[in-house]
Amino acid sequence: MATPGYIVLILARFDSERPMEEPTKNPVFHAILVTSHQNTSTKEFGPIRSFTRWIPVVILAVSAVIYCAALTPERFGTYHDDSIYATTAKALAGGHGYRIVSLPYEPAQTKYPPFYPFLLSLVWKAHPHFPENLSWMMILSSVVTLGFLALTYRYLTKQGYATQSQALIVVALSAINWRTIVLATGLYSEMLYAALSVAVLFLAERDANKSANRFSGLVVGCLAGLAFLTRSSGLVLLIAVAIYYAMLKKWGRAIAVVGIGGLFVAGWIAWVYANKTSAQGINTAYYTSYLGHLSQTFRELQTQGNTSALTVYINTVVTNFIGGILVTIPLVCSGFNHNWVPSFSGSSAIIILSSLMVFLVLIAGFVRHISKGVRLLHIYIFSSFALYLFWLPGVAYDRFVMPLLPFLLLFMIREMSVLISLATKGLRSGHPPQRKLSAAFILVTLLTAIGINLFNYGAGIYWSLTPVKVTADRAAEDAEAFTWIDQNTDLSEALVCYRDPKFFLYTAHKAVRSLPMTEGFSWEEDQPSMDKLAGAIFGIIDEAKARYLVVTSSDFELEDRPEQHRKTFDLLIERHPRNFSLVFESSNAGTRIYRIQEISG
Repeated sequence: MATPGYIVLILARFDSERPMEEPTKNPVFHAILVTSHQNTSTKEFGPIRSFTRWIPVVILAVSAVIYCAALTPERFGTYHDDSIYATTAKALAGGHGYRIVSLPYEPAQTKYPPFYPFLLSLVWKAHPHFPENLSWMMILSSVVTLGFLALTYRYLTKQGYATQSQALIVVALSAINWRTIVLATGLYSEMLYAALSVAVLFLAERDANKSANRFSGLVVGCLAGLAFLTRSSGLVLLIAVAIYYAMLKKWGRAIAVVGIGGLFVAGWIAWVYANKTSAQGINTAYYTSYLGHLSQTFRELQTQGNTSALTVYINTVVTNFIGGILVTIPLVCSGFNHNWVPSFSGSSAIIILSSLMVFLVLIAGFVRHISKGVRLLHIYIFSSFALYLFWLPGVAYDRFVMPLLPFLLLFMIREMSVLISLATKGLRSGHPPQRKLSAAFILVTLLTAIGINLFNYGAGIYWSLTPVKVTADRAAEDAEAFTWIDQNTDLSEALVCYRDPKFFLYTAHKAVRSLPMTEGFSWEEDQPSMDKLAGAIFGIIDEAKARYLVVTSSDFELEDRPEQHRKTFDLLIERHPRNFSLVFESSNAGTRIYRIQEISG
């Protein structure tokens, strides 16, 4: 039977900053045990400790159930990257090499590193029939996500970053964040990279305080190399580990890790150099090279604004700092969706204020944490965001943040617990009324923010598990288009469409994207803007020698101002009737297919 002392013991254990494996060595526990020894036996603590060890397993099991329930193959192709990964996996599985076989010129894939597509290709070989194998490839994402969560829990607790209670909260919130659910049930490389990165952090920090082991540097270097071969941004992980070992004067391990990991980096660079495509198209850099696309974007921004390169770089850093750090981090940690902030209305004000408070609390938590000493995790987080500041402006920032989500949540949760503790102390009798009023305000504000965040997480789970009519309608539209293409076109005739690799996978037709993936196009309806856009789109058609243009109701949804993009694109088609002849329209008129009458416009 639980006694009051027993309950106090549990609560104190929850708030303790020390690992829970040794509660009696913690001064807080020792004091509580002394004051409550008449009512509570230390033996009673054993069952509670045994029970809590099962909580991580329960969290992972519940997460697995959620991911299985949220698996929706109809959502495949939403973000373009997933169908690119599937296309390269198909090429690898079919013995065609690491190539983007959906494009007419079939270039080698020199943009996305190959480790994740390689794993997908193993699934494709085991289940070679598309789209039936989509679910199996999505399950792979779910499995690596569960591995990421398990490794995160072990890393945070074993390396003393969090108590078990804090780590449980962090892992649970990370698992049910709707963005995690999307990544765990789609074909994206973020979760595999996240799992590998945590494994590297854990092993590197664990081995740092041990005597030299000739295999430790090899293992850490190999895992860091695989992380890089999953996402190019994994280079910062290798750099962070090297800096950490250098700070500890572990020069041998730093050299070993950099040397082994550097082989993976050098191997990928050599592959990219040896297989660089000779094609010179409008979107070639977008498909085949991060650095090429980045350089192309910066040049166009410089020309468009008639400014210096330095100005463009500074503007990019500022844009990425605002969008990628000030805006995205609190939105992701709070579980908000960018689409929930359409304008500065009453509800938007709540979102903005709540996100601002989350950001301030998170930063305070990070500063408090790093003030006790710089550790590997701090170096890694700082390096990651430093890299993102110099990346393409206006990209999908939230996907960059997701591998770091548990650590950001940790800083936020630790700081909130400190503030709540201070506020509750301020409410105690004997304090001046002004202090009590301030403490009450802080406490209510914090609890309100927590309530909003929990509501967001619950709404995100509901959204992920509830069949969305839009998704079903889109799948039905696409199915009609796929059927018409299969029955009425020759396999040698290329397509132009917004979701080009998806159409390739479903129809086997070569396909290219229907918009220029570069800067410098305003998508406005004035004649000069329309003429410039028409020239680019006709250039895309000419390069691919395409015969059909596919337009759907969901085109451009990932771009800024998607409705304006659709309106401008439709207007462009209307103004060139000689070039486009309507040959198919879906039953709900959402999808249209045009026969391209002339290759050059």
